[in-house]
Amino acid sequence: LMMLAVMVALFCAIIAAVLRHYFDQTIGEDFDPQTMLGIPLYARIPAIRSDRSSAKMVRVKDEAIGHLAILMRIIDQQSGDRTNPETGQVIAIGSAQSGEGKSHIAHALAEKLAGLGSKILVIDADLQDPAQGDGTAGQFADLMGVLSGQADIPDIAQDEQSNGSYLHLGVRLAVPGNIATGMIETGLGPLTGKLRDRFDHIILDTPPVLSIADGVVALRLADVRLFTIRQGNSKKRDIRDALDQLRTAGVMPEGVVLNGVKPRPAYGKGHVQVHRQGQVS
Repeated sequence: LMMLAVMVALFCAIIAAVLRHYFDQTIGEDFDPQTMLGIPLYARIPAIRSDRSSAKMVRVKDEAIGHLAILMRIIDQQSGDRTNPETGQVIAIGSAQSGEGKSHIAHALAEKLAGLGSKILVIDADLQDPAQGDGTAGQFADLMGVLSGQADIPDIAQDEQSNGSYLHLGVRLAVPGNIATGMIETGLGPLTGKLRDRFDHIILDTPPVLSIADGVVALRLADVRLFTIRQGNSKKRDIRDALDQLRTAGVMPEGVVLNGVKPRPAYGKGHVQVHRQGQVS
């Protein structure tokens, strides 16, 4: 009887694993954006907890964000389809649902670009569920006041960045849905247009595409659109539905940022003291 019970339990476990694999829509390690979505992979951001990570693993994540920052600069330098190439590049980061890590990626990318000497502005375009600003960002105005005309954009844009920091423009309090949508539709486009000549890169942290239409509106304003997918969290059906909406609006993403992936070894030895003897001619 014990052997029979063990065999039955083992059989049930196998059936459960097969059914889970068949019905599970979560993105796994074998996910290939180019093959499954027809969109190239721009970056793989490893899943690293800052409170429990070694210096080497932190360097792996920093390296991945650095690759994405350099790619954005290369795209900006090669871009010839903008009306005025001398103005700043607008980068929009979107996702199908919340919890994909797009806000974290937006601030990490801004910090890396600012460290490279660029003037960076992050605009939190999600008025209904605003994200918290990063520690290296200075919030110099309330986005609601700017969009409603209560704040003067030229005065705001004169704020200077220092020590590799960047500027953050977001709302201090959540805005109701109907008001937020109207503000984004009528005010975000003119705002980014006026600020293009003040910053090298403007990063739009957009709302989830499947939650509200504001995400599609914000993505339409960008020169480069990044679609964030989180391994172990994003659902295939949600990704398909979001891309269908973007395709209908004619704003398909240029690249995918795969977040929360298994870390890969960093290149090089980091900060290692090397002793050389002899003379090099």
